[in-house]
Amino acid sequence: MKTHYQLLFFSIDKNYRSNGYSHLICDSLFQEANKRNKEIQTSTYTVLGKSYLQHLFNSYAKKYNVIFHDKEESDYLHDTPCMYEMVGNKLLHKSEIYG
Repeated sequence: MKTHYQLLFFSIDKNYRSNGYSHLICDSLFQEANKRNKEIQTSTYTVLGKSYLQHLFNSYAKKYNVIFHDKEESDYLHDTPCMYEMVGNKLLHKSEIYG
């Protein structure tokens, strides 16, 4: 029997961001992992995912006392920082800005 869940893809549609959905999903995910005595492991992050999600995963792992395995620093990024731009106070993928 597997002892962990692996987080391979986590994304919120750009039209629904900043509404707390990431928090709701993480809360449910880590609460369920705690109930089932499972660990959680991530795959690679995108630049955007690392900037918004890494701290969130760590905080919910702490909240629910779930062992959380995050990738090594050299394995974090699935893409490159040059693919993003700051617009106002948000980091956006260039495809979201320019289509």
